[in-house]
Amino acid sequence: MRIVQLIYGLILIMFTACGSLGPTAETHVSSLKGIWTLQYEKNSQLGLSNEPVTLSFDQNSPSEIGGFSGCNLYGGNYTYSGDGMIKFSEIFSTKRACPDLDIENKFFELMNSVNRFEVKGNDLYLYKDKLLLMHFEK
Repeated sequence: MRIVQLIYGLILIMFTACGSLGPTAETHVSSLKGIWTLQYEKNSQLGLSNEPVTLSFDQNSPSEIGGFSGCNLYGGNYTYSGDGMIKFSEIFSTKRACPDLDIENKFFELMNSVNRFEVKGNDLYLYKDKLLLMHFEK
């Protein structure tokens, strides 16, 4: 009888420990609110100038985004269709002339490709289906 209790105890500990390994993914639109900074290679900030690339979900609007794309300020809209599904649209930017605008244009291409997101703690992951496109941090 003691062996059965010990086995049940070990199974209970195993399930409890597995549940606390890390934050679970949030896929509700409310988890997006705030300002996010684009990350790359070992959590370094990515930016074309001294300022990092950012993505901000407007606190006062249920569908507006904005931020800094490395050279220009940008804005636009998003639609949330439930369960982590998101689509960015009508993205516009200022028209400053900067070197390496190809990098900024690639950022906008990726934004237009996003169709899904996950928030895990202070990390925002943007995907096209199962392919990770960008990682942001709050």
